[in-house]
Amino acid sequence: MKAGPKRFLENAALAAASLLLSLTAALGLLYALCAVLGADGRPFYDNALGKRLWVSDPACGYRNRPFVNEKLFGGVRVRTNAEGFRSEADVPERAPAGRLRVVGMGDSVTWGVGVNEEDTFLAELQRGLAAAGRDAEVVNAAVVGFSTFQEYAFLQNLAAKFRPDVVLVNFCPNDWFPTENPFGNLAGIYAEYFRFLGRDLPRLDLSGPARDVALFLSGKSGVDRMARRMKEDPAYYHAALRALLAVPMAGMERCARYYGIRLIYLVIPVREDRKRSSTHEAAIAIMKAEGIEYIDLFDDLLETSPECGGLPPFETSPVARAVKGLDSALGISSFGFYRAFQRLAMLKGLNATQKTCNYLDDHGHLSRRGHRIAARAVLRRLGGDGLLIPSCIQREKIRGGKGEGNLL
Repeated sequence: MKAGPKRFLENAALAAASLLLSLTAALGLLYALCAVLGADGRPFYDNALGKRLWVSDPACGYRNRPFVNEKLFGGVRVRTNAEGFRSEADVPERAPAGRLRVVGMGDSVTWGVGVNEEDTFLAELQRGLAAAGRDAEVVNAAVVGFSTFQEYAFLQNLAAKFRPDVVLVNFCPNDWFPTENPFGNLAGIYAEYFRFLGRDLPRLDLSGPARDVALFLSGKSGVDRMARRMKEDPAYYHAALRALLAVPMAGMERCARYYGIRLIYLVIPVREDRKRSSTHEAAIAIMKAEGIEYIDLFDDLLETSPECGGLPPFETSPVARAVKGLDSALGISSFGFYRAFQRLAMLKGLNATQKTCNYLDDHGHLSRRGHRIAARAVLRRLGGDGLLIPSCIQREKIRGGKGEGNLL
């Protein structure tokens, strides 16, 4: 081979190697930057998550572990206090005189999977109340994976111990049953619950839903079996709806009334929904029938809403496309460089989204922007002195009466 072509090939190989090393170094620096700023490419969920975040509970199956201080859910800093609430600050059993106590309950949406504590809609609500001159404290008592039944069991203890003025609970379509069972005890808890319902509602055939929930919680079947039965059998659907949503919701409302708490459900889309699902509609019907106050956030969280402003997804930005292309071209996707970059955008309030909406992360949870929009919507809908009206009599005036009947 002649010296000219040989030298050319050597120079080309050297240039290619230099380019490869430069790109790898750039991605490495980007990955390090993401980690320093609070995001990385580790998986959201891992096998050890349950024991790190939760402890066993005889009523709810599990609850938040006290005094957690580590990075979970892809590098988000998680801190809990002595009660397991998502906060470093302790919460006394009674709020100081004159101070409004708002407690957020629910599942991963309220808890704030994928965002830092200060970026949840509850933290945004705290800042909004402070800016309005309200003496208020907002407590994040949500537990990832909770079902409506678990929320009811949780509320009974929380209401008696901490006496909140307002309780906000998010509703998601998967609230029929728990999404987590870290200690394997929920099958027994639900079996006892169904036995109680069988005595209380003898005319309702609960055998099908009870059996399928037990199979699901014991890991012997998925949710598809139950979803299929609900579509095919109206009687089965009615029994499941009563047992898994209507009865716990009505119980929460009775508990709130007993303790003089203003209970407010937040109906939040968790996917790129263009309309409410049948489960959303069924839950809203229950809330109306039971006189449960709720705020429907669908219109606020659609792409076309004024708050969202139709902003383009983060994933379509030139920078995101370039990083994703390099990630794929270099064959290093498994290291999570692009995922870390995506989470950094989500944590820092850029338009980190799914492919079609700008309020969700890539796991179906509210992004930082989504939490901000939700908090503003809650403050706007309640309006004026709305949050300062905890008594049952005043709540009746707001809601216009108890409702159209009792589903139990």
